[in-house]
Amino acid sequence: NELTLLTDIPLPSEIGRKELLSINLRGVKLADDFNLEELSKKFDGYSGADITVVRTLIITTIKQ
Repeated sequence: NELTLLTDIPLPSEIGRKELLSINLRGVKLADDFNLEELSKKFDGYSGADITVVRTLIITTIKQ
């Protein structure tokens, strides 16, 4: 018999997304006019894992 535990983890708030983006963008040189607050608004509906995957894809693409 298998016991399955389901846990509902809510999506991050705008403040949470801003913090996640800040962590994911550490060490990345950004444009002078880069606006973290505006970017966090565009990621509404994304999970923390989604944000990390997008960052990884961007960095991978830039390196190629």
